[in-house]
Amino acid sequence: AKKPHFDDITKDGYPFYTGSITLKGMVDINKTDDARYYLKLNQLQAACAKVYANEEFCGTFFCEPFLIDITDSLKNGENMIKVTLTNTLFNIIEASHNKDIFDETFRRPQSFVNLDVQTDKYMLMPFGLGSISILSKKI
Repeated sequence: AKKPHFDDITKDGYPFYTGSITLKGMVDINKTDDARYYLKLNQLQAACAKVYANEEFCGTFFCEPFLIDITDSLKNGENMIKVTLTNTLFNIIEASHNKDIFDETFRRPQSFVNLDVQTDKYMLMPFGLGSISILSKKI
């Protein structure tokens, strides 16, 4: 079986997907009272991400830093981490054959008629999450 590309689902046959996806996983934490625990989203490629620990809402990310304190939602031992990613309409509305589409500050009619920057491939906005990290800091 093919392993899914959670870092970019557009590579797994969902190039024009619009909406939200939820990724879940278990993490074992040896929780101590003298530390704070933080969840970091690595290589986030989404318009926003909502984070839950053990079904408790921890926060929403729209911009960096993608780091949040999850101490109060964790328990000693196994913890479920859930991240819901939401993308934009870019891939369904603006997916383009213009290889410079992501480099332009703004789009204009000339962006789509310059044949020098055209490619046979769709230029898609990636959608996914590379990984998460759980960090701890002694207090």
